[in-house]
Amino acid sequence: MTKNTTIAILVVAIVAAVVYFRSHSHDTWLGHLYPDGGNLLVHQTIGEFSSEETCIVVALQTIQAAGWISADYECNRNCRPLVPGNPDTIFLCDD
Repeated sequence: MTKNTTIAILVVAIVAAVVYFRSHSHDTWLGHLYPDGGNLLVHQTIGEFSSEETCIVVALQTIQAAGWISADYECNRNCRPLVPGNPDTIFLCDD
């Protein structure tokens, strides 16, 4: 392996590491509640969280406090509105 090949591989590895860590270091989680779990048209956004675990805890606490028996929730990563500024828009999320 030549010196130039080694340097090129090193540069590619460094760039890949920077891209990976930048894209994964600022994840946010958006929580949605469905009071009647079978009806996805009725929902509430409970907020944006820095971890999935926090989102789940808040969702479960909210469901329990409201006394919803058939409620469901979602916590999705890195969501952005399809139509920014529209409160009724759908969200596009990484997962």
